[in-house]
Amino acid sequence: MPGPAATEQVLVPPLRQDLLTDATRRLVLIAMLVAFVASVGLVFSLVELSAGRGEPQTWVRMGAAIWMLSLAGLAAIGLRGRRLTPRQMRMVGTAFLMVLAVSSGLVRHLVAQGDSLAGTVPGIAVAVMLFPVLVPGTPRRAAFNGLAATAVDVAAYAALATAGLVPAADLWQMVATFRADLVATAVAYGIAHVVSSLEERVVEARRMGAYTLNRRLGAGAMGEVWTASHSHLARPAAVKLIRTDRVDDPFAREGMEKRFEREVQATAALRCPHTIEIYDFGVTADGSLYYVMELLEGSDLQRLVDGEGRQPVARVVHMCRQICASLAEAHEAGLVHRDIKPANIFVCTYGRERDFVKVLDFGLVKVAAPEQAGLTMVGAITGTPAYMAPEQTVDGRAVDGRADVYALGLLAHFMLTGRLIFGDLAPAAYLAAQRNRTPPRLEDAGVEVPSALQDLIGECLAKGRDDRPPTMDAVAERLEAIAAELPRWPPRAT
Repeated sequence: MPGPAATEQVLVPPLRQDLLTDATRRLVLIAMLVAFVASVGLVFSLVELSAGRGEPQTWVRMGAAIWMLSLAGLAAIGLRGRRLTPRQMRMVGTAFLMVLAVSSGLVRHLVAQGDSLAGTVPGIAVAVMLFPVLVPGTPRRAAFNGLAATAVDVAAYAALATAGLVPAADLWQMVATFRADLVATAVAYGIAHVVSSLEERVVEARRMGAYTLNRRLGAGAMGEVWTASHSHLARPAAVKLIRTDRVDDPFAREGMEKRFEREVQATAALRCPHTIEIYDFGVTADGSLYYVMELLEGSDLQRLVDGEGRQPVARVVHMCRQICASLAEAHEAGLVHRDIKPANIFVCTYGRERDFVKVLDFGLVKVAAPEQAGLTMVGAITGTPAYMAPEQTVDGRAVDGRADVYALGLLAHFMLTGRLIFGDLAPAAYLAAQRNRTPPRLEDAGVEVPSALQDLIGECLAKGRDDRPPTMDAVAERLEAIAAELPRWPPRAT
């Protein structure tokens, strides 16, 4: 389940969250810049001392430079590569601002004194104005940070005046000296207010019914997937968003809307725990389609095999049995998935269960009912070539559940060998191979499996659908018998 950072996303407005996501990197760059400036100041101080022109102010400047160089260096090293929560990011940013205020205040008051001091623009004023963008927060927080930095600047001046290093100033001199800090605070408040106003617009634009989009997980040519939070519930969710405005053809757009609605309704009607759960769906103000589903923690099969290579036989059988459970219910309801492939099989930790499989994306589902037959568009893509059944490559409207059986055979072969069954081919070549080429046996790829599993995969990959197992339940029964002869999966925790 989501960790602390994911939980806090629910509490942070989207625009501020987007800015905070990159705030660590920006702070590291600023720390490196401060370290560079401090290094230059240290060099100049050393040059003055070596030339015999050292004064008390030179020693103070050198001390401040060493202090800033040390802190900025530690900050750059400590923050590099770290992912902080928004709360931690604000705390670190505020602490860095205060240290910068006291150090730059000491140097500023020593370098420029009296009337010349009143005409300078302190570096802390620039930092205060930039802070709401670097580490975004509320206008009140921006004002608090600005006033705190001003107070620190005043305290630095008072300490120097008490030590006799700078002359004491009267009230008007004090106002002239620190007016830039106060103006910077007002500007920072205004910047934070603008950011907050933009946040309101972003929140409205990212609101999908009772859900608000937080962070984008992925995007394709037409769709996006986001993490989302509910306005009242703490339950995390994922939102699939389809942008119909990117389709110019009104007939194609209408077909897309119907297929999207069909996907949602088909998936929501299924109750198998191995099928992704749908919470809500609808249409946004700009006409985009969306549905809300459970947010899973894990990896799809494509990334899993790409990262780990070929999978153990027991694990493959374990996952295929779960896929069978999901598809058996779908077929019983008259639904054919038609796009079973590694990217649509998600392996996660579900409660206390490991290697729990969820079947995703029923976007190409075929509803096997007469009144729905007209929804499949002529020429529409009805699958992924590397995982399409032979009959699917000829007429996507003529498939039944045995097309998913064929795809399951391809999927099992991919998991056991770590590569596509016919290698890397162009899409058109793959369509021809699915129709005409004999699938290689697993032993030809150097993979040893029980003969019963080899026979089952071979039958699933039969070119004629009448030669395949008739149902997913039939496949599941044979997998159950095979699993009984294999080591337990997942292995017991030790």
